Amino acid sequence: MRGSGKLAGHMEVRKSTTNSPDSVGAPETFTLKREGFAAHP
Repeated sequence: MRGSGKLAGHMEVRKSTTNSPDSVGAPETFTLKREGFAAHP
């Protein structure tokens, strides 16, 4: 359940980033979050 909640939060952040006008910083943040998520499955 804990992992599921983390995944949901990750998806939410991604959606917010996509809607953000700062497209340049979005990929970098997404990659960082993705790496952190992979490090803590």
